[in-house]
Amino acid sequence: MVNCLRTLAVLSLATAAFGEDFSGKWMLSANGSPVYELHFFQTGTQVRGWMRATGTNPVDDTVTGTIKGREINWQRSGLGLPVPQQYRGFLFELQGNAMAGVFSHRGALEYGWYALRAGAAQSAPASPATSIGGWTSAGTGDCPGRDVANSTGPNPDPSKCTTQFAGFTAVCWSGSCTYKNLATRSCTGGGSPGRMYTCSAAAAVVVPVATPAPPPVSATSWNSAGTGDCPGRDVANSTGPNPDPSKCTTQFAGFTAVCWSGSCTYKNLATRSCTGGASPGRMYTCSAASAPAPPPVSAGGWKSVGTGDCPGRDVANSTGTNPDPSKCNAPFAGFTAVCWTGGCTYKNLATGSCTGGSNPGRMYTCEAQR
Repeated sequence: MVNCLRTLAVLSLATAAFGEDFSGKWMLSANGSPVYELHFFQTGTQVRGWMRATGTNPVDDTVTGTIKGREINWQRSGLGLPVPQQYRGFLFELQGNAMAGVFSHRGALEYGWYALRAGAAQSAPASPATSIGGWTSAGTGDCPGRDVANSTGPNPDPSKCTTQFAGFTAVCWSGSCTYKNLATRSCTGGGSPGRMYTCSAAAAVVVPVATPAPPPVSATSWNSAGTGDCPGRDVANSTGPNPDPSKCTTQFAGFTAVCWSGSCTYKNLATRSCTGGASPGRMYTCSAASAPAPPPVSAGGWKSVGTGDCPGRDVANSTGTNPDPSKCNAPFAGFTAVCWTGGCTYKNLATGSCTGGSNPGRMYTCEAQR
């Protein structure tokens, strides 16, 4: 395993030092001109070769240049070029048989170019279709993380531009796109720039599946609480852009749901305390009509003592939202149960000493007769 990791490290360092492989024959189109034939011979980070316009009476021009990682820079010189042309481009990260960039002519204006390695498809990527509520080109860029979906092909998937995704971002390369739940204007600093698109908010694409209806108004419901996120504390998940009404129970009152375009997560943490997470989404708080009723007090039963937790000392567990009456017996008198929405844990520690835990729930003390 160590040797494999060392080998991978050496290969990574070698790629960074010597660059990607640009050698061979390419077919290049510059500023919409007829296709040129381009040949590179590569030695380390140096390239040389020739470039010729296809058609009648082709003339070879000399090319020389350098490589740094996925970046290539070369100069084209020839009898018809009193001022050599300067080319700069990048090899596509996800498709090593395509590259694109810009070039200068007579030392001034810059034009675009793209090239495909000989044997690859010879057509340029199709321009994204313009449609009502579709994706709008936003130049070139990338941002780290925040990926929520992917698709194949050079253009963004129209079905992924929904009303819930309005204003968010797609980044596309020659063979795929990724979708980020981040406003396009904030999508910067990524390491793999591609063509960026923003989902138009004016009239987003309507997905054939009906938008989930808002949860019905009842004894318990979800109320919007702005945008945010908090690390950890996830206890459940659901699909779809809106929180699941069935997860807002009296036991979950005051706790939090965070939703994105395709899913929601549920956190057993008061919404006002849910801050500092890395993936902000639409936040909701569970509003209960009334606090959960304490379990019936009976001889040897459990008595509610508020909210809290303590680390360790767990001796048993049970399912359900209330403590198991059978676990409150004479030997366990004065000891503790902590319950959440889906289960309880039992701790052989006096309830008054049960403090400092990281996952507060409803606490109970066993009032069994000794």
